Amino acid sequence: MYENFIDVAKKYLIFRPMTVGDRDILLTGSIKLQTTGQSESIANMEHLACFTGGMLAIAGKIFNRPQDVADGKRLTDGCIWAYKNTPSGIMPETFTAVPCASKVDCPWDVNAWYKAVDPNADAETVRQQINTQRLAPGFAMAHDRRYLLRPEAIESVFILWRITGERYWADSGWDMFTAIKAHTTTEIAHSAIDDVLDPSPKKDDEMESFWLAETLKYFYLLFSDPSVVSLDDYVL
Repeated sequence: MYENFIDVAKKYLIFRPMTVGDRDILLTGSIKLQTTGQSESIANMEHLACFTGGMLAIAGKIFNRPQDVADGKRLTDGCIWAYKNTPSGIMPETFTAVPCASKVDCPWDVNAWYKAVDPNADAETVRQQINTQRLAPGFAMAHDRRYLLRPEAIESVFILWRITGERYWADSGWDMFTAIKAHTTTEIAHSAIDDVLDPSPKKDDEMESFWLAETLKYFYLLFSDPSVVSLDDYVL
């Protein structure tokens, strides 16, 4: 099922976002199916979709598909970028990026960003919209600004650390952990927050069960010895 689907996903769902510094990353979008039967690729990224980087990396190792491992790294790094690209250091639940026409090269173009934010407004109006909405460079819209303590991004970071042994993934995971800890900690637990584009987001007084069952599990394993729950022996 994976091998039959993944190349189609790469063609229609996975895209390269335009970023300051032309970072070589990928994100997972969505498809809008028209009543005519035609489809349209949408550059909407959800935190839930951050599992795809780890999925490609594991499949690439199992099925001897090295390009999938490489694409898994780029997808996971895309989620890391989305975390770093906010004032809180945490990725929003859902946002729209600016898609590149090419997955190979995509230099930053501020006018293209402005057009993605509002194609019908002049530059000054768009700049005001960006400031009012606190949009980080490369974000065209933030549909859902919350962070719900989700595990998908750190899951992929953990998997890439175990597969590659590259320190970058552990260091990035630590940055994610410190940002999450800073903004979600309460006296008794951890809380979802309302707006990651706010430097001081408000707590929503709710904690999903996956925070304990998944998110903290991956953070714990990221900084544990690789022999702890070896991916060669167990499926998480």
